[in-house]
Amino acid sequence: MNRNSFFIIASTCIAFVGCDNAESQRRSTPEVSTAPALNEPKLESPLNAGTSSGGGPRQYTGIKFDIPENWREVPNQTMVDSKYIVPSAKGDMELTLTSMGGGIPANIDRWAGQIRRPQGEDVKRDQLDINGLPTTLIDVRGTYTSNTAMGNNDSKDDWRLVGLGIPVPQRDFFVRLVGPREAVSDFYDELMKIVKSAEMQK
Repeated sequence: MNRNSFFIIASTCIAFVGCDNAESQRRSTPEVSTAPALNEPKLESPLNAGTSSGGGPRQYTGIKFDIPENWREVPNQTMVDSKYIVPSAKGDMELTLTSMGGGIPANIDRWAGQIRRPQGEDVKRDQLDINGLPTTLIDVRGTYTSNTAMGNNDSKDDWRLVGLGIPVPQRDFFVRLVGPREAVSDFYDELMKIVKSAEMQK
């Protein structure tokens, strides 16, 4: 065998061994899965969707309330400043807090019209003193029909609505509680305690 033939055979062997080693290494290396994108949306539990926990001091226009921890705030409200779900063994209640125009009598009367009263059941009206402000209160019992004008005929029988209009100097403020009659009856004293403890802005 001459010298040139030896170098050709040796080079071919080295190339073959190198290719074989590379193929073996590729087969023995495990494939790494690709991680999901960090900006993918996180799915919420259906039980928690649409509500978030409330609790603590809450400042509104000219007035502040201390919100209990067990109330659940409904986010993304457009017609009111805040809407809360107040849990109860006799049925959950809805409580809204908001400052708005239009005058106290007009808004209070509008709320009274949301309850279809049985014959002989009148709207109860009263005047309270909330930190020196003459506050109007209404108390209505009957069938709650607030959403029927929007095509929702799911009216609620034997419900109760308690509404308060507070003439806060900066802007009239309103508190409205509605829910099953027995649940509102059990919660009424607690509602009055919370409203009367409101702090006014000077």
